[in-house]
Amino acid sequence: MMNNYRPVGRNRGERSATVPVAAVGVSPTVVKGRAFHFVCILCSAAFLLLGGCVSKREAQLQARQAYAAGQAQAAAQWQAQRLPEVIVRGPVQNQIVPWTEDMTLSKAIVDAVYTGYMNPLLIRVTRNGQIVTQMKGIDLLHGQDVPLQAGDIVDVVP
Repeated sequence: MMNNYRPVGRNRGERSATVPVAAVGVSPTVVKGRAFHFVCILCSAAFLLLGGCVSKREAQLQARQAYAAGQAQAAAQWQAQRLPEVIVRGPVQNQIVPWTEDMTLSKAIVDAVYTGYMNPLLIRVTRNGQIVTQMKGIDLLHGQDVPLQAGDIVDVVP
């Protein structure tokens, strides 16, 4: 039986490949070039179909969304690990006071170490975004103490 294939590219020092001699009347180098061209087109089409086209704006949006999701997850983990606390804002040394079962407004201000040289003009307790109590500093000295819950925010206005 006669061999219908012959090696291509031996004269130019290339690797040999076998191509049918009766390749529609074209030289083996043309067949090799067309095959390379076909493979390039096929790879490009696969990249576009599988990879998809993403504009720069869409890529930036996706990056921002991924960043925000990571931030939210980290904040949730941090919040879960924290101990219950009361935040005291104003002229104090310690703005974060650990919450206890018997925590009151006066205890929180004492634990926060109030640094004002006069009695506060106004003291406001905020719970879940709602103002729970608002009083003058002198009222607190006269015995109007308020129990606090974990997460309360106390604003002391000098």
